[in-house]
Amino acid sequence: MASHVERRGDHADRRTGVQYLMLAIVVDFIGMLTPGVTDLAWAPVSALLIRWLFPDVPFAPLIGLVEELLLMTDIIPTATLAYFYNLSIVQRQRQRPTQG
Repeated sequence: MASHVERRGDHADRRTGVQYLMLAIVVDFIGMLTPGVTDLAWAPVSALLIRWLFPDVPFAPLIGLVEELLLMTDIIPTATLAYFYNLSIVQRQRQRPTQG
């Protein structure tokens, strides 16, 4: 029976492709394009998209939400950073020795 960590790792492994990086960049780019008041509408959408893209990075949606709501922080590429954090999760799991 697979542990929760192994299942998360399998899921994270599928989220490392170039298509997910491109989607993360698009989410960040839209966030940078939204001016002032529209950030209030984009912030929850961005958080939901980040959650959907990278469910194994539990803190990323909250950071994305706060980042979009705060002034002058739109330049932070939260979704792209979540992608690379997710990639590091997968790489660490691949480096672990298997127990036999």
